[in-house]
Formats: sequence, structure tokens, C-alpha cells
Amino acid sequence: MNINASISYANQGGFPAGTVIASIAAALVATQSANNQSASLTPGQTSLSFANVAADTYYVSLTAKDSAGNTVYGPVNSGNLTVTEPASTITLSVPSNITLSQA
Repeated sequence: MNINASISYANQGGFPAGTVIASIAAALVATQSANNQSASLTPGQTSLSFANVAADTYYVSLTAKDSAGNTVYGPVNSGNLTVTEPASTITLSVPSNITLSQA
């Protein structure tokens, strides 16, 4: 079965000058490691599909990376997803906003 995700973005301040997000790493980490899947998104990409996802319980995350592959922000929008057989295509609704305040 396929997993379809809809991704939204929000501006987030506080990064050092010159910081650039080059890619977004998406991960489906399964209870059974043979079922793990990953993908790379371009910044601003709003949809993602994982094909042939096996029945399992998955931890889902997105991590912003710089051009060297270092984590700039994240993992964020993390959650769990349980895929059961038979299942139809699902849509993930992930958080689109993080609010920070200075204490």
C-alpha cells in the first residue's frame, strides 16, 4: 500500500545568518527494520508518497538538512503511524506550526 503525506511549512526565526535548508529528509522507521523507508524532499515540497509500505508500526519524521547533510532543524512533525492489512491510501496530517517564546 502507499502512504501519502501532505506537508505544510511555517516561517521560523532564530537561525544564524547564512543558514540555508538544502533538503528535507523524510523517514518512516518501522518496528521491523526491513520495512524502513526514507526520502529526500526539496524545501517547499508539499506532498510526499511512500510506495509499497508493509503492515507495521512506523515512527514518522521530517528533518531539515544543510548542503553538507547536517541537521539544521528537527526532527520535527514526528508521530506514529500504524499500517494494517488491508489498508487503503491514507493522508497524514502533520503539525505545520511551532511557536517559540523566550523565557
